[in-house]
Amino acid sequence: MHTRTRGLIASAGAVAALALTACVPPAKSAPTTTTPKTPPTTAPPAVVPKLCSETGQAPADALASSAALGLPELQRGAASLGQPGDAGGEQTVPLPEQDKPPALSMQEVRSTAEHIASEPQTLPGGDGTVVAIALSSLVEGRPVLHTAVQADPAAAVDEVMAAASMVAAAGGEVVGVQRDVIVDMATDTGSHPVNDAYRDEQWSFDMFDFEDTWCASTGAGVKVAVVDSGVDADHPDLAGKVVSQVDMSLDPLLGAGNGGKPGRHGTHVAGTIAAIPNNSIGVAGVAPGVELLDVKALTTEGKGTQGFTAKAIVHAVDAGADVINLSVGFPCDQTNDGTYHAEDPNIEFCAGNGAAALEVAGDYAKANDVVMVVAAGNDGQAMIPEEGGGEVPNPIHNIWNVPGAVEWSLTVGSMTADSKLSPFSTQASYVDISGPGSEILSSAFDEEGPDWEMMSGTSMATPHVAGLVAVLRGAFPSESAPQVIQRVTSSAAAFGTGDTNDDSDGCPVGTAKSWCFGSGVIDPGAAVKHGRT
Repeated sequence: MHTRTRGLIASAGAVAALALTACVPPAKSAPTTTTPKTPPTTAPPAVVPKLCSETGQAPADALASSAALGLPELQRGAASLGQPGDAGGEQTVPLPEQDKPPALSMQEVRSTAEHIASEPQTLPGGDGTVVAIALSSLVEGRPVLHTAVQADPAAAVDEVMAAASMVAAAGGEVVGVQRDVIVDMATDTGSHPVNDAYRDEQWSFDMFDFEDTWCASTGAGVKVAVVDSGVDADHPDLAGKVVSQVDMSLDPLLGAGNGGKPGRHGTHVAGTIAAIPNNSIGVAGVAPGVELLDVKALTTEGKGTQGFTAKAIVHAVDAGADVINLSVGFPCDQTNDGTYHAEDPNIEFCAGNGAAALEVAGDYAKANDVVMVVAAGNDGQAMIPEEGGGEVPNPIHNIWNVPGAVEWSLTVGSMTADSKLSPFSTQASYVDISGPGSEILSSAFDEEGPDWEMMSGTSMATPHVAGLVAVLRGAFPSESAPQVIQRVTSSAAAFGTGDTNDDSDGCPVGTAKSWCFGSGVIDPGAAVKHGRT
């Protein structure tokens, strides 16, 4: 979460209420006869979550019960493939008035849609052109998002106008119309406390005390939505962890037979968060007690749009998510034809592509106290390899990404096993925190079945942070999302000193450290102990 806008409205209101109470003189008591008084009862002291190293309990022992692993005693049944909108979660609250964007007239909707449709985008891989337009609306304060994807420009405009008319008929308002560019993210690149077969290859667990936090919380009772390319719920290291699934991606529309099928990227992310520890196979997850909500927003092969992702965020909130992991990113510096501004790749706002849908979805998550943990992006290298050898300047060096740049996001940069900034990690003012993201081993699959493999990217750093947030939400259930975020950022371990550096920690010379690492690197144990006196 970008601390520049974090407010204290709720606290200020509480203080004002206390001040008013203090100004009211106490009422005079009527005379009474003296009778023996019952001794006042003292409330038991609040339970202070403690690390395993503080209690002397072994992390493996903390996992002994099914409750600690978040596996209910009663069989929940197989995860079902739902339909968009069938969230079935807890009651949500609408956006507050101050967060509602201004409404657009029907004429503004039409003219914008027609302008976008006049310049169809080329599909990734060059396989034809398409018009994709995202419509962002609010009905009684709840986001209603729709993306029209049509080969025929006129049909796309007609679909947008039909959706806008339905919103108006329901008493709602259209607040955004944007080009929904389809992006291909498939190129995103001893003795241990538990006995998982590949635990000794999880350097992030050696460097960080994730296992030590399990005596305070495994994340049991916390729901984490994985908004990604789909999770393999049958993977043996995720057995019973995925409690709901829905496909909100382009796959059902593309007709390639991938509707409802999981992706390797989403499965890898899910394993870092929740892989079952101490089961003699695979790896261990940061928060093995959580329940996973698989909300597929990208195709199995990693293609997606802002509109589909925003709709997935809204679904996750409606489904009762406490934390949303978004290891996705869309470059927001794009012209109306979906190409990059090569002359100014670091521009800090979204041009023709816009971000209205993700802004509305982020505000909805904020209103419902849901933490969105988001990848910063993988465009941190100034020079990139050239085909045939050598290097050339990166045309999208440090380009801003959404939803990483969206205000409510807790945005994550990546570090290596030798405590340096991962070369690919985007450096930007919206980076809030950093975590392990280079050469991360987690669950995956291939044509022969379940597997485990190494992946690198801020996509891999993000679930480490999302898992920590889930542990903290389990350990401190009365704390709000901003309070939990404050635990993460305020307890972070610093990288060196000063605002700039000599490049020894991987942060380029002349770049502010906060643009590389945010508040610093996560410190799980310190986050649990944060605020103790």
